Amino acid sequence: MKIYHANSGEDRLLRQSTQTAKKNYVCCHCQEQIKKNTRYVRQIATYDGYFADSQSHPACQENFDQFQKEQARKR
Repeated sequence: MKIYHANSGEDRLLRQSTQTAKKNYVCCHCQEQIKKNTRYVRQIATYDGYFADSQSHPACQENFDQFQKEQARKR
């Protein structure tokens, strides 16, 4: 994951796409390898005033999205 200062206190998802890996990555959720030539989810977002560029396994991202929905229902 790469992080850059965004000068914004707002957390926002700017872009999410599913891509085929051209090189190996590390999943930001499970810390396991995303192997070259496999599908992965790439997100670009702002978080705590910084830009974040992250990669994750599709299943890990789906689990995380579900977790966020459940947490939002509890509020």
